[in-house]
Amino acid sequence: MTKDAVQPGRAKRIAFRLIALSLPFLFLLIIEGGARLAIRSPLSDDPFIRIRDIPSFFEVRTIGGKEYYRVTHDEAYRSRYVVFPVEKDANTLRVFCVGGSASAGWPHPKSEIYSAYLEQALQRAFPDRDVDVLNVSAHAYAAYRVRLIFNQVITFDPDLIVVFSGNNEFIEPRSYLQRSDVLHAAIVFANRLAIFRIARSWDAPDGRTLRGEEREQAFFEVWSKVARVALNTRKDADQFEGVKKHYAFSLHAMVERAASRDVPVVLVTVPVNLRDWRPN
Repeated sequence: MTKDAVQPGRAKRIAFRLIALSLPFLFLLIIEGGARLAIRSPLSDDPFIRIRDIPSFFEVRTIGGKEYYRVTHDEAYRSRYVVFPVEKDANTLRVFCVGGSASAGWPHPKSEIYSAYLEQALQRAFPDRDVDVLNVSAHAYAAYRVRLIFNQVITFDPDLIVVFSGNNEFIEPRSYLQRSDVLHAAIVFANRLAIFRIARSWDAPDGRTLRGEEREQAFFEVWSKVARVALNTRKDADQFEGVKKHYAFSLHAMVERAASRDVPVVLVTVPVNLRDWRPN
């Protein structure tokens, strides 16, 4: 048998092996594409916890023949009737404030909270611009929940986003699995796949300890204190480390996403000093 006769057979075997090796990746690509097309609502990409459903905090309403976004989520103070145009005017300076109830200014009226004063200051600084400072903070939200709102407002053409978060990290129990850095990095990478996020969401809790209307009532404070949620969370060393890492991840993720869209972010810390008082 000549050398020329052997070469075609070897080339076919190599081609067959390459095709066989690529089939699983092709199959995965087809499933991933189908999953992305089938998803009707966003899925959590949080590598620390599983969230089954990401709520929509806004809806589009037609007012006077013009389309507006309106805050519709209980926990985001829909009673304040926050609305803003879907199409931002070129002369408008649009600022979003996100965070927990401290950022929302609860229990003060919306005319007496820092975002209202910020709007007045910006209007004086930019008298030729129309300034909209939109406070879409939510009651009792930790940073990972704030990020859910952030990921929606970043698509609404903001000129600036203020993130005022950090005082709600211990008010709800969260379970963190002990993972190696390699495993955590693998989960962060896998979370980019829709099929992985769908699989994680199947048996995930709904991500809420109490309903929105309960969070705004004294019942939430009583429940949290009686259960000693914050104190027990802070005293558990593993839980404490998990909360800190999760908080850092949430802030970094928001800043990085804003940077990818050239949107500046201002990070605001809580103006209190409770270092020697547990759970802080």
